Amino acid sequence: MHQDYHDITSRLGSPVWFDECGVPRYDPFAPGMCNDIYADEAVLLEIACQRCGARFHVSDTNRWGPSIREAIVDKAIHYGDPPHHDCIGDTMNCEDLQVLEYWYRDQSTQHAWTRDRTLEIVLQEEAPEGVMPKPTLLLDFDGVLSDYHAGWQGPNKLGAPVPGAVDFVRRAVQVFDVVVFSSRARYEEMLLAMRAWLARHGFPPMPVTATKPPAFLTLDDRALLFTGVWPQPEDLLRFRAWYEEEA
Repeated sequence: MHQDYHDITSRLGSPVWFDECGVPRYDPFAPGMCNDIYADEAVLLEIACQRCGARFHVSDTNRWGPSIREAIVDKAIHYGDPPHHDCIGDTMNCEDLQVLEYWYRDQSTQHAWTRDRTLEIVLQEEAPEGVMPKPTLLLDFDGVLSDYHAGWQGPNKLGAPVPGAVDFVRRAVQVFDVVVFSSRARYEEMLLAMRAWLARHGFPPMPVTATKPPAFLTLDDRALLFTGVWPQPEDLLRFRAWYEEEA
């Protein structure tokens, strides 16, 4: 069972991930931030509480155990008790769902960390019994996550995060499978710029796509809630996004 870090989370909100000791972390995951500074393997996992199904992103290292690479290949990697979240499941084992990031380094030569995406796999194809699949929440990029008051400024010029966006997404990924969509993602250069922007500003790992997958709900700055009553086409011409109304 891990320590309760309510004194931290009550002040800073939901963390991006937790380390091997269940300590909440708020910067984007990096292998060098893991609790074990001597490790030569590090992994970021998605796990779920066996009791309530709450999901977490957690790190693990190989300091005291066998090779993480071998454990992933055998689908035998296991985090243990989930981070403390005021649930009976705090004292139970977790369900290991998928490998989000895998990193290694040659400790003898002090090489930098290297990422191996071939080991970033789904560990359980279906949600375990008692763990409900999370619904999908789609988030538009420009005007929802990134401020768009200035409008289009170029393929790699992105606005600052909309106030509250980072905290919202950190909380949302505990409830939803969050997917970011934008027409920018059709182009490799802009897709990479968006991913770098998300990581730089502390957003948790999320897929970014140019197409909208089936979703439970969508947050978009240029959409209306359809109530079954058709609007007048002329009225739609007067639509203004939230940042345009402020102008």
